[in-house]
Amino acid sequence: MEYRKATKGVTEISLDATDAGRPLYEALGFRSSAECMVKELLDHPDKSP
Repeated sequence: MEYRKATKGVTEISLDATDAGRPLYEALGFRSSAECMVKELLDHPDKSP
């Protein structure tokens, strides 16, 4: 995912996924957390790797 100024400081995306949808989001780079699926935007210039 390429950083664009339009993100206005967004560093991650989180969402709730059903059991059926979880594999799709994992394939897109989301990871499971205790509460939801999370996609970190590691290429954000203010976020260290």
